[in-house]
Amino acid sequence: MDAVRAADAEAMREVEGIGTEKAPGMVEARAELGPVIDKMAEAGATMTEPVDESAGRGPLAGEGCKPLKVVVTGKMTGPLAEFGRSAMNDLVKRAGGKDSSSVTA
Repeated sequence: MDAVRAADAEAMREVEGIGTEKAPGMVEARAELGPVIDKMAEAGATMTEPVDESAGRGPLAGEGCKPLKVVVTGKMTGPLAEFGRSAMNDLVKRAGGKDSSSVTA
């Protein structure tokens, strides 16, 4: 979070998905939210993403713990019928795999 708060528009442009049009607005919004972020941190909010201790383990962890890619398509049936695509992708990740949105050769 410190790096995000310190980044200027040029640094933000380098982040995938943020271009020259979005970067200045993001920097401005972050500056406006600075006091709110400070209050959250003072109240104990953590500014780091939790680490999943099971990452790299499970039935979908391939050789060398490189996760197998799984593409979820269509509608689930049987015991998985109640799960949507995002829930299935979460299950894939928890099983040590990597969710993917497209099939590659």
